[in-house]
Amino acid sequence: MLKKFMDGLAFGAGFGGSVWALVREEDSGAFLERPESYFNTVRLGILMYGLYPTRFSSPSVPVKPIARLVTRILGLRELPAGSSISYGRTFHTERRTLVATLPIGFADGYPKALSNTGDVLVRGRRARVLGQVCMDATMVDVTLPGSLDNLWPVMGPVVDADFGPEIEAYLATRGPEAPKTVADLVAGAEAPAIADSPTPLNPARIQGFRDAIASGGYASEGRRKSIEELMPDVRNKLLALLEDGGLDGLVFPTMPCPASPRHDAEDARYACEIDDPYRPCYMASTSGFPEITVPAGFTAADEMPAGLSFLGRPFSETELVRMALDFEQAAGARQVPAHTPVLGP
Repeated sequence: MLKKFMDGLAFGAGFGGSVWALVREEDSGAFLERPESYFNTVRLGILMYGLYPTRFSSPSVPVKPIARLVTRILGLRELPAGSSISYGRTFHTERRTLVATLPIGFADGYPKALSNTGDVLVRGRRARVLGQVCMDATMVDVTLPGSLDNLWPVMGPVVDADFGPEIEAYLATRGPEAPKTVADLVAGAEAPAIADSPTPLNPARIQGFRDAIASGGYASEGRRKSIEELMPDVRNKLLALLEDGGLDGLVFPTMPCPASPRHDAEDARYACEIDDPYRPCYMASTSGFPEITVPAGFTAADEMPAGLSFLGRPFSETELVRMALDFEQAAGARQVPAHTPVLGP
């Protein structure tokens, strides 16, 4: 193509000595790859906007995009695995996913072609586009890193190992008729006097006692690994998450489910879409970072109180209390639950 262009120039120059004052042949791609095509001017296209023509283009000339599309998160919603997102149900979650809705779409210049393939930056971290880009909305994945999603495997070995020695130290202070070991607690819970009574012990709690017995106590290898290896790693990842996003803290439901009925009772109003509603609580316990919880209102189904937790950086208690107080004063959610019995005369 370049040869034909030069032949044309030579052919034209042969007619009466005509001279072209400005000569150019290349586009942005040729400018990067073919210096011999410069002549006495160049014509740049997409390169002038700070973008390379293709992902294969030579980065011989460093460029920066001249513009960016900026918005705010309109809302957050946590969806269970198997949930479909956006028109046509072209995307289904494969795990519990925290979805952020952005109030912009293809009508605002965000290409519909980026449906299910594009990503955006949320506080400096890439968030994948989920489903179809709508006219005025785009959904993206802002789920916490998987390693921070469920921290019980990190905290659990410490809880199991510490429970036995500590509860037995307490039991030693009780009278001669009191149980003295965790094994005594298991035996008592499984005795007919308790197991067949109107208030039996939750089987999950009995299993917790058994896990404590099997852990090996303070000398447990699982406890050592959690304290010396896994917990420091969690702290580093949390700090990186806060630093990379320029965040002062994380805000999340203290428990993503309402208070549950007793283990031996059913309540049609109770709904929980997570296997362990205590998951959010493990973050502060595992990392040692400060956390504060404030009232956030009540559930719609049965008017049970709900809480919102603020988790901050190490030694940020003062700022954390300030943020929590600002939320509490703005929300006005500190009210006595309707289920609270009247106290006093």
